[in-house]
Amino acid sequence: MLPFQQALDNIEQSNQVKFLVHYISQFYHVTKQDAAAYFERL
Repeated sequence: MLPFQQALDNIEQSNQVKFLVHYISQFYHVTKQDAAAYFERL
């Protein structure tokens, strides 16, 4: 059960990152690739 919960947590974190990249890209009117590249540098 624990690995399953871990997988759910990983999916949720991934979705939060995707949402954050999407939100920021919309806010700054940049492409998602630009936003993703920015996060890679953090």
